[in-house]
Amino acid sequence: MMKRNRLFIVSVVIVAISLFVVVLLVDRSHKERDGKVSVIATIFPVFDFVRVVGGGRVSVSMLMPPGTEAHSYEPKPSDIGKLNKADLFVFMDKDMEPWALDLAAGLGAEGPKVLEAGLGVPVMLLESEEHVHDEDDGAYHTRSIAYDPHIWLDLTNASYIVKRISEELSEIDPEGTNYYATNASSYIDKLAELDAEFMEAVRNSSTRTIVHGGHYAFGYLANRYGLEYVAAQGFSPDSEPGPKQMMQLMDVIKRTGVKYIFYEELIEPKVAKAISEETGVGMLLLHAGHNVSKQQLESGVSFLDLMEGNLDNLKIGLGYHGI
Repeated sequence: MMKRNRLFIVSVVIVAISLFVVVLLVDRSHKERDGKVSVIATIFPVFDFVRVVGGGRVSVSMLMPPGTEAHSYEPKPSDIGKLNKADLFVFMDKDMEPWALDLAAGLGAEGPKVLEAGLGVPVMLLESEEHVHDEDDGAYHTRSIAYDPHIWLDLTNASYIVKRISEELSEIDPEGTNYYATNASSYIDKLAELDAEFMEAVRNSSTRTIVHGGHYAFGYLANRYGLEYVAAQGFSPDSEPGPKQMMQLMDVIKRTGVKYIFYEELIEPKVAKAISEETGVGMLLLHAGHNVSKQQLESGVSFLDLMEGNLDNLKIGLGYHGI
């Protein structure tokens, strides 16, 4: 009797292990099951770039819910489960998503391939201050270092990121190499055309100053097109400018004669409204592209759509007088 019970227990254990292996294989064979490469991306630009380059050969989703702030996102245990069912995990870079490298490291050897899409893009150093010793006066000077993580707003950087995504997809799915390369090339051409339109708009405008009532997000855009860029806040969307920063913005408006102050997406534009009411300038949206609403995502809005909207509003804000 005891022997029979032992045999029964052993049989149950074998069946349970077999079922576990089957479930594991089903989860890890996502590409073979539906014929598509499964990709999870963190923020909207890389999500949209994968969507365009991958086309019908790729299934892509965003890890973070629409409207979530990327800098301060805290991954959930369920995120690990989602990622372990994917073939590829794509994030922008360690400055934009400081949590992404730790998340990727926790996936283990059985997890998806990981692509830091913006790796290799030259970063803009905004403030360079560090604790250094000055041999001339013998004093120590404390300096802080800050980077603008919105690298994709220079459209040449966006093209570089698109190319990297194409190459990574080709490694995972060699049969689709030509398909991915063709899609990437076509998209890079569109980015180049839009870049030229931005250049033309700035060249034929009456001012080259952007006053922004939000956090510092448009340094790359301003640098690319030779614009003076003044923002009310630092990098954190939750930071609040003090009276000194507010006065500086109003001084810039008075000095340059700009007619508009820009505000950013998905954040109540309290600063822009206050300055608009104080100075009489108008308000215009300037979209950083890294965040979209649920409605925008469901409607299929694209990165190019957002940047074309920026072009239209910059033309108004800068006083475009071209044809």
